[in-house]
Amino acid sequence: MNYFSISYKALRNIYPEKNPSPVFRHCLKVFQIVKILSKKLDIQKEILYLGALLHDIGRMADIPHPMLHAVEGEKIILQSKIFDFMDQETRNSVSKICRNHIGCGITAVDIENQKLPLPISDYIPETTSELLVSFADNICSGDKITGINHAVTRYTNELGKEYGNKILDQCEQLKVLGIDLSHLY
Repeated sequence: MNYFSISYKALRNIYPEKNPSPVFRHCLKVFQIVKILSKKLDIQKEILYLGALLHDIGRMADIPHPMLHAVEGEKIILQSKIFDFMDQETRNSVSKICRNHIGCGITAVDIENQKLPLPISDYIPETTSELLVSFADNICSGDKITGINHAVTRYTNELGKEYGNKILDQCEQLKVLGIDLSHLY
């Protein structure tokens, strides 16, 4: 089964504009990044690619706060008939990518302390695919790669040094997997 083709068609049905929406273009850029980074990894590429293409699908919903797109994306993947082409295991994995890609790892403590508009839970990448999509999303603004240094600076300025360090932690986790990130700084 060609998951890329099916996901691309699903995205086009969701974002049918003649000129693709910024969200659509962003998802394609995240897909391109994870495809390059995962080239030498022995992981389920179908799940990774689906997750990259669909990670921001929750943005299509009418939500009261942009952070909720991750939770909404999880629901859409699990409940929408448009994704019936996926088996249950794939759906669960892709939905977790949608859910856990936000920020660079948001904990229940973070939500409580900062009064973030998310259900109390941990939103932390747990699998290699979740980590790759979260990382690619963090180094990307729209359909442009802004790089690791930009992401660290942005998170440090907006949320504090701890969050800039979380981006660096993601880099270390990817380096342990043998991924060369030198071209992304």
